[in-house]
Amino acid sequence: YPMVSKIFKARTIVFLGGVIFGLYYLGLVVATPLYEVKWITYIYVALISVITGFGFTVLSSYMNVEFVKSVEEDYLARAASIMCSFSMAAIPVTALVVSVLAVFVKTEWIFIGTALINFVVIFLMAQNKEISEETMPENPVVLE
Repeated sequence: YPMVSKIFKARTIVFLGGVIFGLYYLGLVVATPLYEVKWITYIYVALISVITGFGFTVLSSYMNVEFVKSVEEDYLARAASIMCSFSMAAIPVTALVVSVLAVFVKTEWIFIGTALINFVVIFLMAQNKEISEETMPENPVVLE
């Protein structure tokens, strides 16, 4: 994250991280014709997974740094445990929703819907004026 933050502004990091996630889900659906050849499938999925892993790492690092910067030190442990508890509680709820949805909707449409929801959420987050720019350099690349 420190090296990436020297190049990109915070909004750009959030936007690109979200776009990478959305493109991953869409990429899995769009490349369906390639899945007839097994080795092409493995190479394709490995390639987009590595790119997505990089995007997740940068976005997650940014979010963690901003979390630590925005919470008072006295409350950091409590706030982190609450945040962790909410994220852990979201896993089974999401699994339940997706499994019920999978009974009625094809998997491809679930991926497309997930990508579209992701794009909307990332667009709204990128528009948030409170995303910190304090730690960013004076001449970063701006995606506007």
